[in-house]
Amino acid sequence: MNFSRSLATLSLLLFVSISSHSIEFLPVDEAYQYSYYLDGNELVVDWIITPEYYLYKDRFTFKTSSDVVTNTQYMDTWVEKYDPTFEEVMNVYYEAMSVRLSLAPEPSEFDIELVYQGCADAGLCYPPQKIKLQVNQQDRTVEQTAIAKRTPSTDIQNSLQTPGSGKTSFLIALGFAFVGGMILNLMPCVFPVLSLKAISLVESRQNSQDRRTQSGFYTLGVVLSFTLVGMIPVLFKGVGEWIGWGFQLQSPTTIGLLLLLFFVLSLNMFGMVQFGGRYMGIGQSLTEKSGNSGSFFTGVLATVVATPCVAPFMGSAIGFALAQPVSVGLSVFAVMGFGMALPMVLISWSPMVVNWLPKPGPWMETFKQFMAFPLLLTVVWLLSVLVEMKGSGAVLYSGLGLILIAIATWPKWSNKSEDSEFSKSVRLSFKVLIWIVALGLILKPASVNDQWEVYSEALVANYVDQQKPVFVDVTAAWCITCKVNERIALSGDDFFQLVEDKGIQLVKADWTNPSPEVDRLIETYGQAGVPLYLIYTRGDVKILPQILTPEMVREAFASL
Repeated sequence: MNFSRSLATLSLLLFVSISSHSIEFLPVDEAYQYSYYLDGNELVVDWIITPEYYLYKDRFTFKTSSDVVTNTQYMDTWVEKYDPTFEEVMNVYYEAMSVRLSLAPEPSEFDIELVYQGCADAGLCYPPQKIKLQVNQQDRTVEQTAIAKRTPSTDIQNSLQTPGSGKTSFLIALGFAFVGGMILNLMPCVFPVLSLKAISLVESRQNSQDRRTQSGFYTLGVVLSFTLVGMIPVLFKGVGEWIGWGFQLQSPTTIGLLLLLFFVLSLNMFGMVQFGGRYMGIGQSLTEKSGNSGSFFTGVLATVVATPCVAPFMGSAIGFALAQPVSVGLSVFAVMGFGMALPMVLISWSPMVVNWLPKPGPWMETFKQFMAFPLLLTVVWLLSVLVEMKGSGAVLYSGLGLILIAIATWPKWSNKSEDSEFSKSVRLSFKVLIWIVALGLILKPASVNDQWEVYSEALVANYVDQQKPVFVDVTAAWCITCKVNERIALSGDDFFQLVEDKGIQLVKADWTNPSPEVDRLIETYGQAGVPLYLIYTRGDVKILPQILTPEMVREAFASL
């Protein structure tokens, strides 16, 4: 009963927080209304800017089919403003902005693509906006045409990530979020945790009401956790900062604690570690413990370990959510959580599915022990993430820490009824000391271990100015999709030979640890997180799909 009251209080606080922070932002075309015309030998572009919104002077760029633009003049009404998005003082326009592009006499007809970007004082920054114009100086006309052709995956993402793109984009985002949430159940990060809850559901198959109640609390745990995790980047956006989905996994401390949790759970499932008495809550109450609290915290834990597993369907939906007002964005995250919880709901409520479940018996202990192996695989994966965060020394330090944890949780250390109070105190003191040493080893401070050229805006700009193509891999150690792409498409003799033949500069933007510069790079191209692959050439940037094949990379590089 106390748990139910606490849960209701938490839900109420969440609702109040969301309501108090909701800010309705304008669609980009309403915030910045532009017009353009020819004035003598100048192309003039004017913007009317809504109050409490602004445009960046330094983010205006243009690209033409020839060197027809000889000079650029800006109206002199800009002001200096410290911008937390770029962490520097920027020149910005309020109320109005005007740019005059002086044109050479020839050629008389040409295309020009203009790019501009703006933000709201309340914190939302829109993705860069493009205008493509066809100019005919001979008959003094200028007409707007469609934006240059993009790849299908980029079209989908851009349509979702443009603020205020309408009801259709919102429904598409909800659909992608729901499908992506269901796919998460098959990810190696999540499946071992769900298997623990599946065992308890099998044990309670004779009590349909209890089973349905538990599935309800599991669903609440997932949806509430997705909403809470989603609320953090959305609210940071509302105060002028930017962080992406999976931000908590940039912390070696979080990775270390997850490593520890999965290791202890695997020992518990093997039967090598037992929790009893008042210490039951350390592990079992999170997953296999029966009852509403166990179901709720299973949903919470499943959400925590699911954050690095971002399916392609989810990337667009998350990008859309982070560009929207708080109430809209959080609804996307809530639907994503419900999609993840749906299979467990079906197992609990559908009589047909329930009849497919095997009857309880000795096999369950064998199955429970077998499910410890995926947990150990997850431990190995988390350890590999720590290695990239903290260097190769993480193998030794974390390995020693896990061994000490195994010693501290050894059943032989359990108190016996005939033990004296003194011996119990000594045993407890040794356990606490071992835990402190183990945590110190696992949570040892991180170090950097990069192999490619380290990304910086100046580095890429310098290569582009030298007319050298640049391939930027925006990645993170905890991103499974990134690692699969690197293994399949971004490594090997053929890949590096192609890079050498084309004179491509390889740059890695590592998002494993927090990086404001990489944050800006990801946000500039309308993404929600990693992976992100960019090919820079002079005056052009191409975005590759999030899932790569060697053929895709060869085709993209061959066109350079």
